[in-house]
Amino acid sequence: ILCVFIFFVPEMNEYAQYIKDKPYEVWRLLTSHFAHWTLTHLLWDILAFVTLGTICEKHSTKGFIAILLPTPITLSLLFPIALPELEQYRGISGIDSALLGYFLAIELQRAHTNDKSYALSIIMITGVIIKLCYEFTNPSALFASHLGNGVINVPFVHLTGFILGLIIFYTTTFESITIKKLSLLEN
Repeated sequence: ILCVFIFFVPEMNEYAQYIKDKPYEVWRLLTSHFAHWTLTHLLWDILAFVTLGTICEKHSTKGFIAILLPTPITLSLLFPIALPELEQYRGISGIDSALLGYFLAIELQRAHTNDKSYALSIIMITGVIIKLCYEFTNPSALFASHLGNGVINVPFVHLTGFILGLIIFYTTTFESITIKKLSLLEN
């Protein structure tokens, strides 16, 4: 809902986006991920977010919430370091990519007992690699290919988001497993 509101109120879209020359406007660390360049960009991001978010939230509300705040802020803090040439940024695809990484980790965990999950994991890993290779070697994103005149694809965000999703899954899962083992030892 926030993405749609920001998109359809043009002043909000511009007020929310990351702008390299405005580092002291700290709200942009979070809000830039909810602003979008075009309707196509918005629709692809929402489709991915709703689909992957629903799956991840059903698996673990804690894990889902752990993705929502740290991922956009971490990505935004990395922009000046990893992408010093990046002047402006909009889009929730970094969060979508974190959700994809989290979902892949769910399937990898299930793969220990389920051949279908193993096959799905292999397909997903292959798909992510192909998508990232395409985006690192082409000027446009694979799905939202036309972001507008002068707007560039930022595959670093997709790769970093994906890695963050994996990290968040394994850290939240490890913590849950450790707590369960400790409670079993106490009993």
